[in-house]
Amino acid sequence: MVMRRFTPSFALLFVLVLLTSCGRENRQTQNTSGGYDIPPFDTAGAVTGDWIIQRELADPQSLNPITLQDATGREFSYYIFERLMWAADRTTYDIVPWLADSLPRESDDHLTYISS
Repeated sequence: MVMRRFTPSFALLFVLVLLTSCGRENRQTQNTSGGYDIPPFDTAGAVTGDWIIQRELADPQSLNPITLQDATGREFSYYIFERLMWAADRTTYDIVPWLADSLPRESDDHLTYISS
């Protein structure tokens, strides 16, 4: 007897859910190659090299190059900050000058490195 009272309300709830889910608007447009088009960005007034658009899975925790600990932040820092030195070869990790003219040299008192 209790089941009879809940059955019509359950059926009504089911119909309402079905009707609201069927009326959903598709906001993405499918292109001819089977993928989805990305909406265009407003680029009025932008010049080459003025901005970069890169989509990542997560937001960076920080943009401070000294305190970076996540991969996303490190990836963004490569576009923001230039390095003095670069480990060009990933097998030997030999360091080559990038912005610097030469490798740093050690001072006579062995307390500092001098870059040029």
